[in-house]
Amino acid sequence: MIKTVAVVIHGWTASPPKFAFELPWFLGKVDELVSLTLPGHATAHKTEKEKAAWLSQFSYRDWEEYVHGKLSTLAQREDVGKIIVIGHSMSGYLALISTVKMKQTQREKIMVAADNLPSRLHFFLFGLMLHLTKIPIPFLMHRIMLPKGGEAGSNQLVTWKNVRDLNKVFHRGKKILPKVTVPVLLFQAEKDPSVKKESVRCIRNHLPIFTSFRAVSLAGGH
Repeated sequence: MIKTVAVVIHGWTASPPKFAFELPWFLGKVDELVSLTLPGHATAHKTEKEKAAWLSQFSYRDWEEYVHGKLSTLAQREDVGKIIVIGHSMSGYLALISTVKMKQTQREKIMVAADNLPSRLHFFLFGLMLHLTKIPIPFLMHRIMLPKGGEAGSNQLVTWKNVRDLNKVFHRGKKILPKVTVPVLLFQAEKDPSVKKESVRCIRNHLPIFTSFRAVSLAGGH
């Protein structure tokens, strides 16, 4: 039996339970569901400071290598014919970055469905934070903790270093968009305060013309 496998990847500072994909059409069309936990995320630490300190031990390179390794292993399985990778926000870019690194025979099995994929961050204060993190101050990177906010299931604090890591994934992901050849499906929430509707149009314009693309609007926020 040739399987269709879905791979779900939570977003930055979040956890798998926060990004529980519950669309009925999705659950009924896959033979196997794989949920990934990015390195440094969803820890057993109790306090927000402990969670942020632990996450700061990992970088965007760890996240990229982890996702690429998991997807490559799945794509090499002879019983897998199709892989639907569903990445939330930053992890949509992690998925796309991974596909560009793969062999053509592996890419042919993959489709990326990105949920609230940003072309740029619209929330002013957060955008300012990202801009400021271009200043290299290694000693302070792990020590300065910033209030991030967000819903239950996400870290409420994050180190300056990990904000820089988010920025790295963001820019690396945008840079590889013209090289993406796998089919892309974008889910865009109507009330997302940090990812606006124009992101969909911007991302489509950066993808190759021949890349299969579709955008779906959803209710709710980020």
